[in-house]
Amino acid sequence: MPSPLSAGKQKGLEAVADSHGIIAALLIDQRSALRSLFSRAMGVEAADVPPESLSQFKEAVSSILTPHASAALLDPKYGLPAAGKGATNAGLLLAYEQTGYDKNVPGRMPRLLDRWSVKRLIEAVANAVKLLLHYSSRSSAETNSIKYAFVEKVGAECAASDVPFFLELVSNDTFQFGLQLTAEAGTKFSGVLCGRATWKDGVGIFVKQGPNALQDWLGREGIPTSKM
Repeated sequence: MPSPLSAGKQKGLEAVADSHGIIAALLIDQRSALRSLFSRAMGVEAADVPPESLSQFKEAVSSILTPHASAALLDPKYGLPAAGKGATNAGLLLAYEQTGYDKNVPGRMPRLLDRWSVKRLIEAVANAVKLLLHYSSRSSAETNSIKYAFVEKVGAECAASDVPFFLELVSNDTFQFGLQLTAEAGTKFSGVLCGRATWKDGVGIFVKQGPNALQDWLGREGIPTSKM
């Protein structure tokens, strides 16, 4: 029976999954959250954290942990150098959204990265595109209608480029309830995305002792955590 997926989507999914078709991805697309971790470790304001420190950190994490993952999720702003440090067996998902949201606009409205498109993300060797969306069923109908249209537009852009589209919903209690319903329904999960639990405690080590010490720590602590 032929696959219901297009050739491009099938190829992209195979690139970010392991030989069993399971996605075990490493998340290092954090930007403002990672900057905050660096801010505390360095004792400076978040705005004063050097961008190159974030890139160097992502490079070290990618080089050590991607051999144990099927893919890495990175951001174009600080993460592209890390994409080149990843294991050859690991696929690449690139984030399309801007970090955070404009607090002056109600509803936590999503925004796309400036100067990027799905086409450009693919040209930057992404196998799939990821979009984070803050969503709540308790938001106003107008707010959610805008978000529905936003997701439809990104989805159409991904369809035009024939690439997988991963939608990351951030909705707290609603998300957990959805997972519970999915499990109770017997739906098979396709994988797991593991983020800062594998590397966040290494930020302070990187700041105080440098990249070599971080790589040693990741080998001792990050790899076992990523396999749990």
